[in-house]
Amino acid sequence: MGLGKLFTFKSKMSDEVTVSVGKTLGWSDLLSFDKDKALENSAFWICLMNLARTFGSLPIHAYGKNGDGSRKIDTTSPEAILLRHPCPYMNPYAFRFCMSVNFELYGVAYAKIVRSSLGKPIALHPIASTLVVPMVADGKLSYQYTPSGECISKADMLVILNLTANGILPLSPLEYVKKDLAVADSAKVMQNNWFSRGTMLGGIVKVPSNTNKTTKDEIREQFQTGFGGSSNSFKTAVIPDNTSYEPVKIDSKTAEFQEAQKWTVAEVARRFGVPEAFAGGSVKETYANAEQRGIDLVQYAILPRSVAWQDAINDALFLHNPKRYVKINLNGLMRGDAATRSAYYHNALMDGWMSANDVRSLEDMDPIEHGDLYMVPMNYVPRSVAATTNPYTYQGITTTQETRTGNIIRSPLVDAKRMEDVSFMAERAAVSASQRKAIERLARRQLAKEIKALNELIASQTSSSDLLEQFRLATEKIAREFGDQYVEAFSVVARKLQPIVQRQVRTGASIDADAFDRFVKSYAYAASDRHASSRVYALSKDLEGIPDDQVSSKVEASTQNWMATVPNHEAATETNRSANAMTVFLYGALGVSVMHVVASHDACEFCRKLDGRVVEVNGYVLKAGENVDDGEGNVMRISKSKKHPPFHDGCECSVAPGR
Repeated sequence: MGLGKLFTFKSKMSDEVTVSVGKTLGWSDLLSFDKDKALENSAFWICLMNLARTFGSLPIHAYGKNGDGSRKIDTTSPEAILLRHPCPYMNPYAFRFCMSVNFELYGVAYAKIVRSSLGKPIALHPIASTLVVPMVADGKLSYQYTPSGECISKADMLVILNLTANGILPLSPLEYVKKDLAVADSAKVMQNNWFSRGTMLGGIVKVPSNTNKTTKDEIREQFQTGFGGSSNSFKTAVIPDNTSYEPVKIDSKTAEFQEAQKWTVAEVARRFGVPEAFAGGSVKETYANAEQRGIDLVQYAILPRSVAWQDAINDALFLHNPKRYVKINLNGLMRGDAATRSAYYHNALMDGWMSANDVRSLEDMDPIEHGDLYMVPMNYVPRSVAATTNPYTYQGITTTQETRTGNIIRSPLVDAKRMEDVSFMAERAAVSASQRKAIERLARRQLAKEIKALNELIASQTSSSDLLEQFRLATEKIAREFGDQYVEAFSVVARKLQPIVQRQVRTGASIDADAFDRFVKSYAYAASDRHASSRVYALSKDLEGIPDDQVSSKVEASTQNWMATVPNHEAATETNRSANAMTVFLYGALGVSVMHVVASHDACEFCRKLDGRVVEVNGYVLKAGENVDDGEGNVMRISKSKKHPPFHDGCECSVAPGR
């Protein structure tokens, strides 16, 4: 019974698409290479099996890139599901094994992509490479399935090329290795004839020439039963004084057969590009050589094949979408022994590019609490931390070391928690700073439109008493026009900020995406309104006590100053304000009940007084009417309650969860 008949079925897909395997594959199709004698060669067989088994067992994952450049494993998309269940009648191992066999024998592996009515890939049906003919017509590439004449478009065919001269037509390695295998086959035939027809004696017993046949048979029988076979090994033979025994040594023919077998193994290994031991050769080598051989196998044989698989799958399933791709994990092949892995992990942990949980994940161990920190030696810290931190504390004992910035003496920030707070603060600041230019451009455009409206009011000879009110109405209208554009800019910050805050909090709670979007939208519109209000307030201050005949010249001077200073100032302020506002919202959404202030590395003395102040999430860090004393008689008066930094112009402080 053919495989096509054996697996003829119809399965109902989730989106009501019926897929019929029918006679796509036949048993003779999958074993069409059996007509060649390649697989009768044991070296060729083991090379092919080892490579196919390797690719059948290697993990392959689909990944998606986040907005902040990080990646995550994709497990839910149709393509990701397809990689786990590629073929209705094959498990993933069998599918990749089958594809790898065709890839190695014929220089290419084909699988037809079955799609639903919505265009989603739902199955991959392997097709024997010998039954497919690539064709180019009208500049378009397609593949003809020769038994039925069906033409399969390039978009519906997964093509993994191994050997090709033009990127379309495959070159079959089997065709080029046939001569070498024919020589090996001829040597096997000669060897078989030699052992089946040749004389192979264990030894010769010499007797006198006048010994009769009966006596000869008795002596031969005595030697055979008394000393023949492994059970009689090393017995002492006693023979008559008129006889002698001479063992037969291995002749040159047998030695030649052994050398021919070694040559075949080496030749097959070269053809596949693998170390000789991978083809079953008996190679004498040291431990170091064996380790290097394993590295060479991965680098020069497995890795290039993996790239061919990855590129083919990306082309067929993801159409080279830069945000989605597949990757074959080769870490398992490179793990080495326990001592080697231990040294590797130790260096990774010490250099700070792996965390304890990263290591535990590679060793198939469960994560541990606080295992996501990336640690570095005390004298080798990130610049963002080094600018603010001198961690000289151990078990609460603080040294007297201090640093001086300008005229302000700063004590070391002493505990590991502080280092973590500062590190996350730097990450969040980098995220919001990435949108600073976009916010500055928006602020400049909004300001230009406001100035244009103000100049039009001046030109229309609006009275001084009505000017402020008319300008306020104009700026409010302009703010509404720019609201959606601010939403876009701050949404980018929100997408990048969320995973950082979740990693910092580590509560495992989920975030209501719709609620977060609504918050970002309200913040963006509030920012646009805030900018408009600041312009009205600035104009009211500039026009205080100005005679009507001097209003025009004063407005011109004020607007020139605004264009020179306002966009940069508003962008800098919103950079920090947006990061902190969104962070506080996310703290609340993730179940954090309290937070504390983290002063920046160049904080003023007012902010340093606030460093470490604990407040409920969504509570007020500073309340209206509160005064902050810097210790030298200077007072910062708070006119408006503040839930988070910035507390004043130029403030770059932040917040952190708990305390």
